[in-house]
Amino acid sequence: MAAQFVDSHISKVLQQWSSQYNIPYNSKVIKYKKRVTFDNDGDYSFFAMTWNPKQIAWLNYELIEPMKTRQP
Repeated sequence: MAAQFVDSHISKVLQQWSSQYNIPYNSKVIKYKKRVTFDNDGDYSFFAMTWNPKQIAWLNYELIEPMKTRQP
């Protein structure tokens, strides 16, 4: 129940961010971690500069380079 609430809240804040900056994103949950991807590589830097984690004070997040998430 708690994980569903957290996912819902993060999705809402991500949607607000996406609407504000007109940048589409894709997301999925893998092993209780929400992964957000963008079609344009430049959007990752923009996201890192504009994402406001203070909106979700209890959020523990990290930015991972897209190439580090791929398995050989």
